[in-house]
Amino acid sequence: FKDIYSSLALIDEKATDLFKRMLAEPKAPKPEPSPEVVPPTAPQSVPPVKTVDPANIQALIEKGLKRNKEQIQKESFYLLPPDKAVLYEKNKMDATTYVFLNFIPGFGLGSYIQGDITFGIIQSITGVVGYGLIIGNYNKWSQKEDFCPSAKYPTCKDMDKADGAYAKFLAGIGSVAVGTIVGLVVPNINVNKYNKTLREALNGYNNLSYSIDPLIIPKAGTITPAVGLALNVRY
Repeated sequence: FKDIYSSLALIDEKATDLFKRMLAEPKAPKPEPSPEVVPPTAPQSVPPVKTVDPANIQALIEKGLKRNKEQIQKESFYLLPPDKAVLYEKNKMDATTYVFLNFIPGFGLGSYIQGDITFGIIQSITGVVGYGLIIGNYNKWSQKEDFCPSAKYPTCKDMDKADGAYAKFLAGIGSVAVGTIVGLVVPNINVNKYNKTLREALNGYNNLSYSIDPLIIPKAGTITPAVGLALNVRY
């Protein structure tokens, strides 16, 4: 047992120094992870931008805006804003000419040229009937004293005829007034609808516009009826 105890004593004596050396020795560095290899991808091709000739869209508009609206929307989708602006300014409608022709000479001429046959006929009828009543009854009403001199015939029946002519004369003025108002308002409504359709066909192209339209305020409660002009701003 002497040798065993001697060996244990030697191990105990040298163990401390051995562990110090083991801790002091540098550790081998850990291998760095290899970078992830990304396989190369083939370059993606960019689809070409479709080019559209504005002349083709202009031809579609001339053939019929409402009939070709969907086709115009598809074609104008690829147009640049300046090209859309040119097409809009070239094809938009203005109500000034139609309103003028409905007022002078009247009888719905402006509506007929605009293509609104229904309101053209209405204005023609109101104009013909109105002026016919005015011309046919003005003399009878204005010369009623000749029909029935009050000094000789205080209860003359012709006085009733003169009063009836006056009522027809007023009806004629009312008929002409209705036709005139319709002739002023309807062309503006038609122009606004057409220009709105044109903007929609050009994929929402917006254009700021101004117009002065007749304004009629009917009687409602304590509000008295009135007639005037209204400034409309559309965008």
